[in-house]
Amino acid sequence: MVSISFDMTPRYMISHPLAEENTNQAAVTRGPLVYCLEGIDNNQGNLHPLFFDPKASFTATPTEIGGRQMVALTTTGYQSLQEDYDQDALYQPLEDCHFTKTKLALIPYFAWDNREYGELKVWVPIRY
Repeated sequence: MVSISFDMTPRYMISHPLAEENTNQAAVTRGPLVYCLEGIDNNQGNLHPLFFDPKASFTATPTEIGGRQMVALTTTGYQSLQEDYDQDALYQPLEDCHFTKTKLALIPYFAWDNREYGELKVWVPIRY
């Protein structure tokens, strides 16, 4: 019999600096699993204004997705708010932007898109 034990403490991971698409962003892992934000659980499906708080802790919560038991994570993050932001405009001026605390829910990456069609995000901007 072979037994493997992993440290299952959730943690933020960053990528190599040459992966410019991920600059100032982090992903969440728990042991060998990568986690993601999924639209169904966060911000009515729009994940773009969400940010991680690297000082916030995680809570592990048992959940079922697609008939399988797994562990979801919740944490506190931020949501950016702009009063006159037009989500359909290609370009627009950067107006006063403020942040509000918000709950973020993460699921294992392998389980996404098993409840409804929607947005997913692994690399999420960090707000210090």
